[in-house]
Amino acid sequence: MRRQWLLLSLATAVLILGCFGGGGPTPTPIQPPIASFPDFFAAPTTVLPSPTIAVGVGTVNADASGVLLNAQGFTLYTFDNDAPDSSACAEDCTADYQPLTVPSAQQLTLGLGLTAADFSTFMRGDGSTQVEYRQHPLYTYAGDENPGDMLGDGIGGVWHTARKQ
Repeated sequence: MRRQWLLLSLATAVLILGCFGGGGPTPTPIQPPIASFPDFFAAPTTVLPSPTIAVGVGTVNADASGVLLNAQGFTLYTFDNDAPDSSACAEDCTADYQPLTVPSAQQLTLGLGLTAADFSTFMRGDGSTQVEYRQHPLYTYAGDENPGDMLGDGIGGVWHTARKQ
């Protein structure tokens, strides 16, 4: 009887240590297999912007509807009063519409589906390097509180959501 009690106690201790860990290695999560064919029975999904191609400080992506977005997913805008390689938005204007800038032209990163030939940079009056799309300088709007907001579109009839053309 005593021997059975000892074996039962030992088995219980092993079971408890096995369940609550005993400092052993952490198991590796099992990764699901990659399907080689589409799952026709799955619910439709929304395709998000592809990851960026290279590492960089300034990133521009486009959402499914073609709206240009910065690295944080905020909408980018153009200003009708701008000219190619020149921004008419300075000083007080930049409190509401912040220029999309990068430390240098080489640090502009584009999401998949965007063409480098459509983007360029120019030197602003304050010495920063602003990004432009098809010769339209790009900005974010301070009133957009969440990624995807487009509250800066149409203000004054001169601010517009930047869209992939």
